[in-house]
Amino acid sequence: MDDLLTNITKLKLIRSGKPTLAAMLLFGNHGYSIHIGRFKAEDTIIDDLLIKAPLPEALDEALIFIKKHINLSYEFDGGLTLEYLEKDDYVSSIRNKLLAEAFYLTGDIEKYGTGFVRIRKKLAEVRAGTFRISEM
Repeated sequence: MDDLLTNITKLKLIRSGKPTLAAMLLFGNHGYSIHIGRFKAEDTIIDDLLIKAPLPEALDEALIFIKKHINLSYEFDGGLTLEYLEKDDYVSSIRNKLLAEAFYLTGDIEKYGTGFVRIRKKLAEVRAGTFRISEM
């Protein structure tokens, strides 16, 4: 089994025996920060957060801050009903094709319109029960 130094060298995070900036951002004390804020108006800050941490931790903290302060709701229009989603022959309706393609390319979605079918099949396969979609 390779040691940590060998692995991070293979990833080109160490060059000439020194950590790269990418390595410092990922793992070290690098001196950079993320400053994120919530504004009531263009000139009125009502909450802010200064994050000084390795990049994976900083990203998590920034997302927590955003989720804490985001106040959105979504309404779906058209023929999308709960009863419709409970059937295996429902047809997906992509509302923003650019976003769908971006999530497809990043691997966050695999196929368009098969999610509920795959969930039901996986639950049946592992005998974990069933799921029910309900309105909030």
